[in-house]
Amino acid sequence: MPVKQKQAFILRCYQYLPLKETAELLGVKAGTVKAHLFKALRNLRQQLTNYISV
Repeated sequence: MPVKQKQAFILRCYQYLPLKETAELLGVKAGTVKAHLFKALRNLRQQLTNYISV
């Protein structure tokens, strides 16, 4: 998973930071954080699907 996706995922899902604060910490807009989260979750789903189906 790319670094920005991983950072956004960790800040939002593990550290429970608000979207605005996550965006400020990453130096991007809130919409960019949403895009990173969407892509990170898609990536995780794909990895889990591959892992579970084996």
